[in-house]
Amino acid sequence: MNDLRKVIRKMILEIYKMSPEDQEEFDQLAPGDQYDPNARRALGLQSTKEIKSDRDVLQLYQELLRSRPEGKEMIQAFMKGSISVCHTPFYEGFAVDAEKKGEPQSISGEQTILRDWLKKYGSNSKDALSCVAFTEPIGNCPTSYFGVNIEAFEGAIGFYMKGYPILVNEHDVMSQTLGALPAGLVKHQKNSGVAKRAGISAMGNNLYGLNWDWAGEVLLDNWKPIGIYIDVGNDELDYDGWAVHDILHDAIKTGLPVYMFDRDTPLGKVTGTVEEWMDEQSGDLLTV
Repeated sequence: MNDLRKVIRKMILEIYKMSPEDQEEFDQLAPGDQYDPNARRALGLQSTKEIKSDRDVLQLYQELLRSRPEGKEMIQAFMKGSISVCHTPFYEGFAVDAEKKGEPQSISGEQTILRDWLKKYGSNSKDALSCVAFTEPIGNCPTSYFGVNIEAFEGAIGFYMKGYPILVNEHDVMSQTLGALPAGLVKHQKNSGVAKRAGISAMGNNLYGLNWDWAGEVLLDNWKPIGIYIDVGNDELDYDGWAVHDILHDAIKTGLPVYMFDRDTPLGKVTGTVEEWMDEQSGDLLTV
């Protein structure tokens, strides 16, 4: 019940009216983005009418989800971390393409990027996060590599999460991009946490149980990092032993359990030191 109260409270407090500065930013958007409700949502440049409509979508979703046994089962799976819920801070989305958010950090050289993210954001669970999810336990691969936003897991580096599912959808719902929102909107939602929403067009692809393999976007609240995943097939790691060594060293230093993958092959949970783990791998795969 506390989780539902928090979700509803966030929905009620999130109504925001664009400032003159926001309107100037809106006016600088490409015409196609100005007329695209998904683009306006992603950049946090919505009218109050649009915000209220999106809020209604989430309220209806929560009512339906919590009224069904399969929905309650799914909520528990997300909150217990019994399925794979993945967030990567190093994923390029719409806001990057629109030049409203900085490019993801490059993965090269001595690494502290995972520890830096945890230090900056890891305790800020009142802000909703966009994740992908699949109904396999942590450490397993998805059953299919054709899902929307599969790039957030395949060839990626990120965090396993547990938390409360505000919305679970088969596709990308073009929710707000936290790093691209107007300062006034962030300040408005400072106490309740920055909200993420989806429009009415997402409703037909919402998920209400565990009878699915892949969710292209999950809006996750009250989240907590519970592990790290690293795919050594990442284009920037590119099977380079030193790069793998550096990012793995950073991951182990977080104190979270670390799971390694080579594209669609799980390499298992890392135990011991970086050097010990790498010594166990094939010399054809990783060489230092």
